[in-house]
Amino acid sequence: MHRPDAHRNDRGRTSPAGKKNLPPDPTRADRSVQEVAFLAHELSNLLDGTLRWMSLAVRTLDQARGKGIDENLDQAQRQINSAAAGMTRMSELVDAALRSATVSIGSALAGKGVTLGEAIRHAVEVVSPDARDLGVSIGVTTPAALEDARCGPLYAALLNALRNSVESINDYAMSVGSVFPAGRIEIEATSEFGPDGGRWIAVYVKDNGIGPPRGSDAARVFDFGFTTKASGSGVGLSLAQSIARELKGTIQLLPRFDTGDPKRPGAVLRIAFPEQTEENREFGERE
Repeated sequence: MHRPDAHRNDRGRTSPAGKKNLPPDPTRADRSVQEVAFLAHELSNLLDGTLRWMSLAVRTLDQARGKGIDENLDQAQRQINSAAAGMTRMSELVDAALRSATVSIGSALAGKGVTLGEAIRHAVEVVSPDARDLGVSIGVTTPAALEDARCGPLYAALLNALRNSVESINDYAMSVGSVFPAGRIEIEATSEFGPDGGRWIAVYVKDNGIGPPRGSDAARVFDFGFTTKASGSGVGLSLAQSIARELKGTIQLLPRFDTGDPKRPGAVLRIAFPEQTEENREFGERE
């Protein structure tokens, strides 16, 4: 029924008759900007990894052409499969964005059905080509009991963490005039008691790179738009923090103290969140 005491402004918001139109909701506007930034950042990461896998597959096929080398062909098949997985993930993200403007792109909708083991393995696959080129090895420790744990949108945060670790190791190499960093990244998932007394999943991403920002910058690493990179967007860690909150968890970025090399202190990113229970079958249901 038409309300005589109200009219709708050009943005669709209702305001009392005779009064100025209400201004756009800033909270909604900020959310839209951040979601577009997230989508662009995530698609950029996936495109980088996908194109890298495709170039490696083409190179492998060129090497195998005319030689009848089945091993090379099998390797090319794996690389193409990895590229296809990246394209599938991009399709899911775009589909999630188009289906509803009210659903967070970083929510469980965009990360539907992904287990912790799958998220870790796929993130490692995407960064592996760049890591290998730099001589960076990646180790993974995931208890069997956590392999099938639901992790919602954690994949995007893991991928960003691994990319940051590879870049940090490369930054160290550049700082000492080396072209072959030969660093190490370790991913470890554990089950721990959380601050609420319940069981939480904690995922650690450790590297022996140049370390996190120091001084006043250390408190700004999760701020949207903050970056220490010349060509950085300042979206990655802000996105990771949003994902941790989506999971009702916490995130920390700290220097390591166990590398034994003050010039190469490294960093550890810790994301922890409650294990899924029957009472909370989908992340983000609790307020």
